[in-house]
Amino acid sequence: MAEIRLILGDCLDMWGGYMREKGEIRFSHPTQKPLKVFKIPIQDWTDKNDIIFDPYMGSGTCAVACQELGRNFIGIEIEPKYYEIAKRRIDQTMESLFV
Repeated sequence: MAEIRLILGDCLDMWGGYMREKGEIRFSHPTQKPLKVFKIPIQDWTDKNDIIFDPYMGSGTCAVACQELGRNFIGIEIEPKYYEIAKRRIDQTMESLFV
């Protein structure tokens, strides 16, 4: 239990602290999390080619983490503005993985 509290405590200042990867861009979604916040549990609790479902996709950070870690992704986003941001991020990540 102490380990869980330590991890959560470290995440309180995600954007100003160590959770943000160098050069990571923040998009206009009000609850966007740093990529590392998604990568850690996805890497620890899933296997390559698993399917991750995100019913509140937002700006697509979970989808990007899945792509970078070799997981499949299904996402839903009701807000067109955030869907477009997520789509652009996913497309850019796909391009960078195959360059």
